[in-house]
Amino acid sequence: MRLVFLCLLYVFVSCKKEKNSPVVAMPFSFIGSWDYSQKIYRFADAPFTQLSNGLGCNGETNFTFRTDEFEITIAEGISCEEKFFYVLAYDLVKQNDSTHVLTSDRLIRTNYNPTGEPDFSDIPLIDSEVELIIRSENEFITHLNLPDEPLFEGRTYESSYIRYQRIQN
Repeated sequence: MRLVFLCLLYVFVSCKKEKNSPVVAMPFSFIGSWDYSQKIYRFADAPFTQLSNGLGCNGETNFTFRTDEFEITIAEGISCEEKFFYVLAYDLVKQNDSTHVLTSDRLIRTNYNPTGEPDFSDIPLIDSEVELIIRSENEFITHLNLPDEPLFEGRTYESSYIRYQRIQN
């Protein structure tokens, strides 16, 4: 009986230690796939923000971060049937707890054979760098450069950014 009591006491103490063990937080990583989910426009007058929910081909823009390369997959065409990708070498430099700066200066491969100039206004990689601002473990945003005429649905906007959400497997 004493042996059974000691065994139960051991199990109880062992389980209690496991429950009180500290939780180790995993560091944030961009590695994985992210989908374009929304484009947000900010205006000077009310309503101050307006959303475009990744409709049409915008909703098929995807970023994939690997340890040594960064891929942008884009759909275009009348029914988004044309898909192409760019794979770039990249570096990420942490600016603070939430902001990282992605730089890229080398195209590794692409399947895009242009027949004209594509519209890259929704690809934030302009002048070889972009800020990636972490909003949560599964969301980040990128601010877009303003075009010459920043109009959305007939209104002039002051800034714009894209929200990306991690693809859950």
